[in-house]
Amino acid sequence: MSLQFNDLDGIERSRRARKDKMQEIMPRLWLGSQEALHDQDLLEKHDITHIVSVMPTFIDETGVRVTRMSPELYQYTDGVVSRLIIPAEDISSQNLLQYFQRSTEFILAALCNGGNVLVHCLAGASRSPSIVAAFLMEVY
Repeated sequence: MSLQFNDLDGIERSRRARKDKMQEIMPRLWLGSQEALHDQDLLEKHDITHIVSVMPTFIDETGVRVTRMSPELYQYTDGVVSRLIIPAEDISSQNLLQYFQRSTEFILAALCNGGNVLVHCLAGASRSPSIVAAFLMEVY
């Protein structure tokens, strides 16, 4: 989106978009916050079939809240949604590079098979955008 300094309507549209729970980055690839993850109506509206959670705390396939302290990825399917858990903390020393290949493979496979993907972290402002940017740079 290109905005001019005096484009007040465009600036306001941009502000509203940032306040949404999730934004479509490209067809069928969404970026969002934890709020989007917990909004079942929103997930159904956008037919989300795959979720990448970029945070160490998540709800596992049995419905239990889990915090993973190891750097190992965790993947499961809970009914119709496939999930990839990247146990990355929101700290400046967190090495996200180690997760780029696997997250890119997960997202690409989902999109190639007609899925719709949500990539999220707590606020949707640092970790998940890094995963999405790595995907876009690798694939496009």
